[in-house]
Amino acid sequence: MGLLAPPMYVVTLGEQDRPRLESLGLSVILTDASYFAEELKKVLVEGGSMLDDSWRDDIREILVTVIGAKAETAQRFNCAEYPALLYTLCYQDGLRHGLELLLARSKRGEYSHSCFVRDKLQAYDSAKREKRAQRKYTDVAYIEGYLNALMLPLVESEERFGVPLFYLLGSKDDIFTLDDLGSALLTSKSLHRVAYRSAEQSVRRNGGDPEIVFSHQPWL
Repeated sequence: MGLLAPPMYVVTLGEQDRPRLESLGLSVILTDASYFAEELKKVLVEGGSMLDDSWRDDIREILVTVIGAKAETAQRFNCAEYPALLYTLCYQDGLRHGLELLLARSKRGEYSHSCFVRDKLQAYDSAKREKRAQRKYTDVAYIEGYLNALMLPLVESEERFGVPLFYLLGSKDDIFTLDDLGSALLTSKSLHRVAYRSAEQSVRRNGGDPEIVFSHQPWL
């Protein structure tokens, strides 16, 4: 008795390919490529290899909130009075730039791949440790915001909207509101004394003008 071979299938876009493929003993599936890609992604999402695209709409909404949060922060506080606010502003820039990157790259699909996102998180976490060792604290704050942005596709929608909008170097607690930030700024000198002195020096180098709103460039 001969061996039984399982049926073999081939997916194609063109009807003109059917005769040749069937002559080879293949079962032909004629389908639109977009449909095939969508069905394949469903399988990958269910298997945990890819992320559901629902995060994109959340990211757009969070980005608007982050931009508004920095504007409100700069309106209510200034670095001349609170030098450590410099780290809040750098954090917000990192958060914003990370969100913008996610949206800019969303159509390419790389940030829908969970392993790719985790690899990026590890790389930036390593960079943050290096910057901390070098005492480049504005970069530390910026990367902290960037990391918080990049992790958002990996978590559920409710957690995404819980991302902290404010940050102070040395604070053990997440800061979610302007009032909480104001309270933390009152004790910011004791949170991280070396970072505080570094922030004071940065503010003085820029003239100590309370109208200046510091921004971190979108690179390290």
